[in-house]
Amino acid sequence: MPVIFSYCERTGPGLWAEPLNAVSNLAFVVAGVVLLRRLRPIAAPAASVSVVFLVVGLLPVIGVGSFIFHTVAGWTRVLDEAPILVFVLSYLVVAVHLFLGAPWRLAWLAVPGYVLIASALGEALGRLGWRDAGVRYVPVLLAIIGVATALIVSDDANRQRYGWSLAGGGVLFAVAVALRQLDQPLCPYLPTGTHFAWHLLNAVVLYLVVSLAVSRWRKVGMSSP
Repeated sequence: MPVIFSYCERTGPGLWAEPLNAVSNLAFVVAGVVLLRRLRPIAAPAASVSVVFLVVGLLPVIGVGSFIFHTVAGWTRVLDEAPILVFVLSYLVVAVHLFLGAPWRLAWLAVPGYVLIASALGEALGRLGWRDAGVRYVPVLLAIIGVATALIVSDDANRQRYGWSLAGGGVLFAVAVALRQLDQPLCPYLPTGTHFAWHLLNAVVLYLVVSLAVSRWRKVGMSSP
């Protein structure tokens, strides 16, 4: 099985060759468990509960998938990437419905729209020489900024507060992406790399944005999909 040496911390094929990169994924599991406990007392239509549980429940899945990838490596990359993609698309739909007030039939259109924009942006950045895996996180950052901006410029004070909070999450996410990209460049000076810091800060970001969605859901409710 081929071992992926894309991270500074990994210098050999061993199962524990990336201890910090592996263990730092516990942050996603903790964030997911805490959020799931917050959801337990909520009484709401089963359909809307299932949508929010999908988003919240994906956090531990992201952590476990990334843990497996940073230990076994090789083909397990799909276990790292697939849950992240599902989370991004699911959260985008929930955010458009909850924060922007779009009905479900329109909120779901955010998925093909995001895929088209992400593909075009990835192609453009690739032509500029950026072909690193980090390219896929640029559309995520733009989506956060887009939703946050739409809320901030609204005339609703509550929406504006959510917008500024999402904007703060966007800033943290930008820092997290920067830490991810600095892993290899800083390797000669920092043998552990910075990828584990990407995990930790990204877990904070996911906890924040999901907490905002749960908070909004508690206040305005969610119609059945």
